[in-house]
Order: sequence, then C-alpha cells, then structure tokens
Amino acid sequence: MDASRRFLAVAKALGIRIIGASSVANPLIDTAMDELIHLPYISDPEFIPAFNTCLEEFRVSHIHTSHPGVWTLLNELLRQDASEYRFTLCQPSPYQSIWQDTEAGYTWADAILADPISQSILSRAGELKPALNPAEYAGLYKQFLQIPGQCDLQKLAAFTHLARILPAGDLVEIGSLSGRSAFALAWLAQRHGIGNLISVDPWSNQAIEEQGREAEILNRDLDSIDFEKIFRVYISNLSLLTNAAYIRDISTKAIARYEQAVAEGVLRSPYLGSLAVAGKISLLHVDANHEYNHVRRDLETWEPYVMPGGWVLLDDYHWAFGDGPKRAGDELLASGRFDHAFTLGDTLYLRKG
Repeated sequence: MDASRRFLAVAKALGIRIIGASSVANPLIDTAMDELIHLPYISDPEFIPAFNTCLEEFRVSHIHTSHPGVWTLLNELLRQDASEYRFTLCQPSPYQSIWQDTEAGYTWADAILADPISQSILSRAGELKPALNPAEYAGLYKQFLQIPGQCDLQKLAAFTHLARILPAGDLVEIGSLSGRSAFALAWLAQRHGIGNLISVDPWSNQAIEEQGREAEILNRDLDSIDFEKIFRVYISNLSLLTNAAYIRDISTKAIARYEQAVAEGVLRSPYLGSLAVAGKISLLHVDANHEYNHVRRDLETWEPYVMPGGWVLLDDYHWAFGDGPKRAGDELLASGRFDHAFTLGDTLYLRKG
C-alpha cells in the first residue's frame, strides 16, 4: 500500500532488512524491499500457517502494515498467544495513525490561533484580515511538512500572522530551493487575497557560489547537489497552487525580468504559466547566499520595490556559519526606512515605514 512508502524509506535509511509480503498475484515491487514473498489473503485458512513459516524462515522481529484488516488480525494473534508470537507490530492501527497525522495539524492550528507572539505582529495592523479556520491551518501544516526544507514551524506561524496584515501586492522570495517556504507564502497569499508569489532562484550548479570561510562545511557539499532535480521538486510543489511563478536567475539579473513583467503586467514562467504582476512588493523574503556581499546585493536590488506597510524577512539573521545576514540586517535597522522590527527564531522581520 502507498501509505507504507514513508515507513519503507525510513527503514531502508536505517539499514534494516525489509521483507515485503503481498497476497496480490503480480504486485508492484518497491525497490526499498530486499525480498518480496507471497502470502495467502488473510481470509484464507492457509494464511496463518504460511505466516508462521514466514516468521521462522526470515526471523521477523517487526511487522509494519497499513492495511486495517491485516493489522487487526496480527494484533489479535499477539493478544491471544503472546508466548507464541514475539514480533513487534509497528505503529497504532492504521486508522489511529491517520488521525495522529491530522491531529498534529489541528493542535498546531489551535496553538497559532492562541499565539501570544501574534499580538506583536497583529498590533501593527491597519486592516486585519480574519484568521482562517483550524481545518485550513491544519491542511497547510500537513502540506508544508511534506515539502523538504529548513523553514520551520515557528516561521510558518509567523507567516500565518503576517498574511493577515500584508497589503495587496507581489510576494517575492529570493532563494526557494524545493519550495517549502514559497508554498506556504503563496498558499496564504491565495487564501487572504494578497497577490502572487514570485520565486527568484537560479537552480543552477554553475550559478551557485560559496557562502564564505565560516560556511566551509556547507560549501564542500555544493558539488554533490543536483540543482536541476531540486528545480523539478520545486515545480511539483508549487504547481499545486495557481498564484505562484518564478524567475530562474540570480537576483541581481532577475530584477530586469521583474521590471519587464511590471511593464507588461504579466510574468511568464514555464511550467507554472502566466501571472499578473503588481510592481509593488508586499513581502520580500531573502534566503539565498548568506555571504554578506550577496545578502547586501539582494537587498539593494529588491528592497526599493517593497511598498510602505510591506515586510522584509531576512532569513538566518542569527546564523551558525557566518554573520553576513546579521551585518546586512543591522544596516537595514539603521537605515530609518522601517518602523517596526523584531526577531523570531533565526529570522529578522522588518516593516517598511
């Protein structure tokens, strides 16, 4: 069953030997499995003898199943004869597991709706948009965690609060990789009627530069990253929305594309189609190369388009691998162009005055 794939991936990463069992005549073979065997259907009287043979032959210690009927039968075997059956049946029942995944989203939704930190953000609102309902936030939470990335739930909560006070305009993200934060911003902008999101990222091994001496351990990994594949991951995630576009270039060159789109009123991006461009930025999220000169150039290039009442978010203002974002952020703080600023987690948030 498809629901088992996440478990299979984790087990394979841990080096656990995986024996797959199926009752289908010609099952699809998952490459994570070391071996695939056939067992009778659980309604067949021959299932128990065949299952017992399987346990003994392969020395099975743990069993995972996403099928409710199979889980119920195996759980009954354990309860009825604990001395005979010594395997561990992984996870709660499949239906309980489904709810556990969803319950976490509702718990997060309740927490952000009662979040005291939100008062620091919402108190600066001119016009405050209504909060979304818990089910919507739970859905965002679930999809957000399906997308790889380092943007965390604390930042997602800040996004949800900011989305209620952002003026109408473009949302621009410098540095998107797989699109975790881009998806969240675009989804919230769509729900609150703010505008369209534009990701600016070259997704190119040739365009990526090192992030300074203190980030040497990160720089060493650059050659092993296939940015073309990362781009395809981004497209698959953002194609779920109708208000996302991208400019595939470094930010200092991408600005010309943005200015052209402003003049024409539309930005065309392959795979995601054409979207209207407002020409004024409601939210600018800077999360690209963290070396000081790169951060400064990103800000100098794009911050002039941020409208009064719009926000600049500077990722990794507190960064373990250098002070580039902090130096650039401190310059913004000293500029006098922002009337409200705070840090939350590793990010600096500033509102344009």
